[in-house]
Amino acid sequence: MLRVFLPDIANNQICPGRRGNLAVKQRTGLIALVGTFLLAMLPPAGFADPILDFVGQPVPVKSDGQKFTPAEVQAIIVKGCTARKWVPVLSEPGRFTASVLVRGKHYAEVTIPFTETNYSILYSTSRELDVNEKKRKIHGKYNQWVNSLNAEIGRAFALASTGT
Repeated sequence: MLRVFLPDIANNQICPGRRGNLAVKQRTGLIALVGTFLLAMLPPAGFADPILDFVGQPVPVKSDGQKFTPAEVQAIIVKGCTARKWVPVLSEPGRFTASVLVRGKHYAEVTIPFTETNYSILYSTSRELDVNEKKRKIHGKYNQWVNSLNAEIGRAFALASTGT
């Protein structure tokens, strides 16, 4: 036997025998909708991540045990930056300024000081990334970009140290 439950409009019940007031369910749905809207309206900085800096990243030695020269370190960092679409500019000996522009809108700039034994990637400035420099917070995409940059520079060093 097939039972069909029709809404009991007079008592605002969805189906007989079940608890559940239709007005309460509608109100709950409205509250959830308003809550989602308010959450979406929060400023993105409320969800910002701490600014990620890579300090004192070691430069490996070559496979023959020799250290890289400063000129080799400089060339490898340039290779890593350009592979990830960062634009490195040698601002002074032993220091790059590298920048990236994503989708023609989001801009980030880092400073990369280096020696023959280590390098660092340090936040410098940004635009359209909801940065709060006092709290050192920024949009999470920035951290993904510099993490990828650091990984690419590390790969470039690994390839250069094996001679490939």
